[in-house]
Amino acid sequence: NLARRHISEDVCVPMLYTTQDIIERTMQPDFDPHKDAFFQGFSEGPCRYGMYYMLQKDILARLGLESVNMVTLGNNNYDAGYGIDMSILAWDALVTHDMLEKMLHHARPYEREAGTVDAVFERYVRTLCDLLPRQRRRISGAAGRMRLLNGNHLDLLTDLLRSARDEFVSICDHHERPLIGVVGEFYVRIHSRANQDIIRKIERAGGEAWLAPLTEFFGYSNLIGGILHLDAFRDTWKWEDLKSGISKNMLARIAARDEHKLFQATLPYMEGLDDISSLEVIANGSHYLHKTIGGEAICSMGKAEDFARRGLAGVISVIPFNCMPGNIAASLGHKLRRRHDGIPFLSLDYDGFVDAGRDARMAAFMAQAHDLFACKV
Repeated sequence: NLARRHISEDVCVPMLYTTQDIIERTMQPDFDPHKDAFFQGFSEGPCRYGMYYMLQKDILARLGLESVNMVTLGNNNYDAGYGIDMSILAWDALVTHDMLEKMLHHARPYEREAGTVDAVFERYVRTLCDLLPRQRRRISGAAGRMRLLNGNHLDLLTDLLRSARDEFVSICDHHERPLIGVVGEFYVRIHSRANQDIIRKIERAGGEAWLAPLTEFFGYSNLIGGILHLDAFRDTWKWEDLKSGISKNMLARIAARDEHKLFQATLPYMEGLDDISSLEVIANGSHYLHKTIGGEAICSMGKAEDFARRGLAGVISVIPFNCMPGNIAASLGHKLRRRHDGIPFLSLDYDGFVDAGRDARMAAFMAQAHDLFACKV
């Protein structure tokens, strides 16, 4: 409601929530406009996400806070000039968080005592944050570069994941439940307020959620950028295109290697719940969209295709209201169903308001998922 008072036009839900957070921060007693800065991502292309920071900067100016800095990063300056070490540090940290969240969703429906799994997850996220300065030192300098190149730099993170894995196992009793895949727009699917707790709603309806990972779009953006640069090089023979294509593909290989090693630390608990590579996401999504279209729709359909092939009981796509990539994925849901024997597919859009009709559609979807699950057991 606070954000809506400062935005006269209709905007995507992520814009509302991030603006709300920014304004609330400026109202805190310890806020210092000369020392505080806000981060907002940036993207190219038709998505309105690329214009969020401009509108939010204007809102800050109207509040008399013109001096507050707005920091933006996008797919063309993802390392902010800090170099590959910082990019890999951030990637490894985010993948580790993904693994903790994956174990959270795998464990919470089966916890013996309500709240224990959430408490374990929060504790390990804090531990991860505390580890990052040490992890950065491990990949600094010549010795650190050598560890990074041969993949021996992940010990701190794999030890953390093994410890978390053992705790999750010790507080849960697993039994069979329908497994529901969750895909969709990057922000809405990972932000519980924006998607009105879709993961917990699945759990309360007797299911287990498999959330497409936070890092999926980062990995995809880097890899598709490399592919398109190499395609451009074949047309233009420009050295910059070749250089960018090779560097992005090398970074994609390192990222995939690190993700594989971090997932190994969650085994055997997470057996069969490994996420596919960015290359596989593109290949899967290409059944529905050409790779050069770009954007989140091919990621949503690529991961939905993976979920369907693995025999999940259903797929939910969560998107902002009136989101173009989200609407493209919603329109392709019928094709996914035809390819995979009528697997339940539900697209839910969010505008920041509670909608009883959305909950009714969710209930009908979960009933279908339970029926499909019962036929397979």
